[in-house]
This record gives sequence, structure tokens and C-alpha cells, in this order.
Amino acid sequence: MKTQTEHTTPIRSSRDPGNPITGIIALVSAVLLFGIVAIGQNTKPAKPETDPPAAESAIAPSLEADLAYRVSIKFHRWVQADPAAERALETYARTTTERLCLAVVIGELKDANAAADRLHSLANSTPGEGVELDARLLARVYEHSASQAEPRDPVLAGILDESQRADLESRHGFYARVALTHSLPDSDPQRLEPRSGGWTFILITFMMLGILGAIVLGGVLFILAMIFLGLGRLKPAMPRAIPGGSAFLEVFSIFVGLFLLIKVIVDLLDKHTSISDAALLFIALGLQWSLLLVPAWPLLRGMSLTHWKHAIGLTAPKGIAREIGAGIVGYIAGLPVFVAGVIAVLVLMALKTFLSGIETEPPANPMIELMASKNALVVILFALTAVIWAPLCEELVFRGALMRHMSGRLPLILAAFVTAVLFAFMHNYGPMLTPPLIALGFVFAMMRIWRGSIIACITAHALHNGTLVLLVIMLLRTIGD
Repeated sequence: MKTQTEHTTPIRSSRDPGNPITGIIALVSAVLLFGIVAIGQNTKPAKPETDPPAAESAIAPSLEADLAYRVSIKFHRWVQADPAAERALETYARTTTERLCLAVVIGELKDANAAADRLHSLANSTPGEGVELDARLLARVYEHSASQAEPRDPVLAGILDESQRADLESRHGFYARVALTHSLPDSDPQRLEPRSGGWTFILITFMMLGILGAIVLGGVLFILAMIFLGLGRLKPAMPRAIPGGSAFLEVFSIFVGLFLLIKVIVDLLDKHTSISDAALLFIALGLQWSLLLVPAWPLLRGMSLTHWKHAIGLTAPKGIAREIGAGIVGYIAGLPVFVAGVIAVLVLMALKTFLSGIETEPPANPMIELMASKNALVVILFALTAVIWAPLCEELVFRGALMRHMSGRLPLILAAFVTAVLFAFMHNYGPMLTPPLIALGFVFAMMRIWRGSIIACITAHALHNGTLVLLVIMLLRTIGD
């Protein structure tokens, strides 16, 4: 939508290529293909009820647990002030390895006796498992820390020998270093190293304050937008399609079909070859970049370049800089909607816990898993995909092509919501994380309606993903080994 002084109500442009028959074919194929992709993206193989003892003794905690525990250790003075912190951290302790790590965290939040009690309890509940010996050794370390009159290294005190220290550090890394330095003086460099986060703590704090400020500003802008809308000062600027064409619905169908094909190819390579995980990721993301060509499909159907650019939104009547600015302002104004989506996730988790009586596991985010890769090229390629490919390709397909097709058949608000739902379920974050994605997709769609151009949507999408990628990189750098 534009202010009334900038635009008049948009008129319908010339009809897109296609006919009712191709429209039906595109619709049926899109529904079937999307259903397959959405189910595959939002379901995960069932986990075994218990991990094999031999395997569990060698595995690290899940990435979500690792992040929560490391942040709690490095910010222990802040976290220990929260009476609900221990219970929240308990939700991540789903394996014996994670329970051992949690005991180390509790040693930082409470004291050595609390850590020792947890470790003894863990050892008694896992007789014969690999983690039992480690738990008993670490319990001795914490008992030594609690009883000594003067801080002293556990090896020098005769609590452990050098080989036991090395074994603990090789199996438990960061958490072993935290435990083994618990008895050292607060000023000792060995004690400070795993508990400090460096200058990135300050940057993350300022980033979080900036995000909070943007949310507050977004609330003000959102209210102003609602007032202008009520006064009739905001009107749609998006050109609506003439019913009957199907070229842009075909774009969506082809996009989903090729996306599914890429998934199948990668799965087959994973199952039937010895290609490394990093190589598979390079192949998957490389093939994914080729999908940038799909939105140009209407050109092959005979649409002129001018018509295509106008229909899909690659226009900037007031200049590209103005559209980029509108994308930034629109994104900030839409932050309250995104926050509402996040709140919806928290409500759903609480409701699920209440109905089942079982603490709901925090939903996993695949982006964090990829950004935590030790392969720098993997991180770079994924970051480029998130910040460049996703804003371009997803906006051209969902807010460009699909919104264009639906605009001739549905009210624009309904078209915005439908495309937002489809956008959310195309991601592999799981059903629990779809509300924030639906909120984002709806905000982007409303910007398309507001501006007519898709450049603002691309800008907002890139701003959102770029902020998340930067924040995750900084967080992982801060809490890493």
C-alpha cells in the first residue's frame, strides 16, 4: 500500500500467459508436490527411546543444550539470579551426557556441593555405562573444591592423575575444563579461560539492545500504519492479475517440484555413496542456487520482459533507494507481528506441556546446526544462501509469482496470509516454529501490497536473515571452545 498522495488504486495489468487447463494442471501439481515437501520438511524420524550406552558415552550434548549450558556458564552471574533458570536448563538434559554437563553448569550457578550431588546421582543411575566413571571422577573433583581451605589444582592435590585429566578433557572438552578449574582461584588464567567470552559479549549485548529498541520503534510504526490504514491514507499499490492466466502458478509448481528433486538427489547420494556431509551440503546448496532461474519461467511462456518485471514486482518507480528504505522501515514496523509469532510458539509449548504433563523440548533450529560447522566454507556458503539466495529466490517465488497469481482470485489480505502459510511450511524448522515464519511471510506480503515493488520485501528478508546469521556467528564465537 502507498500513501494516497503517491499512488492511485492500481489497475489490473494485461493477462498473464496460460489458460484454465494449464491452470488446473499447475494447481494440482503444486498441491501434491507442496504436500510432499511440507510433510518431509516438518517431520523427523522418530528417535529411539534410549541411546545405546556405548554410543552415548562418546557423544557430545545436542547443540541446543550446548548453547544453553555454555551461555549459562559464561553469564553465570546473571543466570544465577533467575530462580527459574535451573528448571529451564533441566529441559535440555535428555541424555546422560547432557545430565553430566548440566551438573557442571549447576556447579557454576550454585556451588561445588550441588554439582557433586548431581554427579553422584547420575553415577548411581547409570551403573555400567561409560559416563558412570566420568561422573564419579568429576564428583570427587567438586568434593575437593568444596572441602579445601585453599584453592588448588585437583591433579596437584592428588584427586586425579594426569591421564584421568586428559581422558576427561578428551571426552567432555569445555565442560571438563570448567569442572577441573573450579577449585582454582578466581584470578587464575586457567579458570578464567573457559568462563570468559571476550569482547563479543559487549557486541552481543549492544546488538540485543538494538533489537529491543527496533521492536519498540516497530510498535510505534505499526500503530501509525494502522492509523493511516484506518484513515484511508494507505492504499494497495500492487497490480492485480487478470484471472485466467497460469504462468506464475506454474512458477510455484516448478519451484516446489525442483526443490523436491534436489532433496531426493541429496538423500540418494547420502544413502548410496560415501560422500562426506560437507560435500553433500555443497551439492545441495549449489543445486538450490539454480532455482533462482525458476521465476523467469513466464518469459519462456511468451511474456515480455517489461510485463514480467511489472507483474513480479521488479520495479522501482520512485527509485531503488526509496524501495530499500521502505523495506527497512516496513521490516521494523512488522517486528511486533514477528514477536507475536514467537509468543505463539511459547504458548503452544506451554499448552503442550500442560496437556501432556511432560516438559516440552525446545524446538531445534537447523540454521544453528549449520552455522556451528567447523568447516569455514560450509559456514560461508550457508550464510550467502541465507542472506542472498533466500531473499531473492523466496521473495520472487512467494511474494512475486504466487502473490501475483492469487491477486487475481483472492482478496489481497487473504492472498498474503495463504502465501505466508505456504512459505512457512516450506522450511524445515518443524511445525512448532511455523508461527514466527507465518508472521514474517505475512509482513513481507503486506509490504508487497503496500509498495507494489518486491524490492522492499527482498530488503526486509535480507535484513532479517542477515541479523540472525550475524547474531548466531557472534554467539557461537563467544561460547565456542
